[in-house]
Amino acid sequence: MKKSVLVLVALMLGCCVSCADNRPIAFTELPKAAQSFVQQYFPASANPAFQSPIVTKDTELFDDAPYEVMFTTGDKVSFTSKGAWKEFEGRTVAVPDVIIPANIKAWVSQSYPGASIVKIDKDSRDIEIKLSNMIEAKFDLKGNVIELDIDD
Repeated sequence: MKKSVLVLVALMLGCCVSCADNRPIAFTELPKAAQSFVQQYFPASANPAFQSPIVTKDTELFDDAPYEVMFTTGDKVSFTSKGAWKEFEGRTVAVPDVIIPANIKAWVSQSYPGASIVKIDKDSRDIEIKLSNMIEAKFDLKGNVIELDIDD
């Protein structure tokens, strides 16, 4: 009996995982905060490549960033279900200064003058960044460096 229940649970979990995918959605289906973010930092007037982003929604149950907006330039932003940015990865644009915590911005300008932040990822425990010179750093939520690495 226990074996049957375990097999049934495993099959149910397998079905849930196999059904999870990113499905395309209209830009207007993004939460309003996410729409505003994209319009502010990726204005179509600044670059024609920003006019028609690919917007997807991840249907996975436990994804903390179910929305992703990707441009033909390769720049992309992930958002939480409420529309707050979760991750920003710039290929042609740097991370907007206004979303970078001041102490992290100061650390970068002091430690690596001339480098820009091209990727930032925040969660409930830490903030990770990647610089244009391939340095990666992880900070606690107070802005203290807790890990430093070089992306090879």
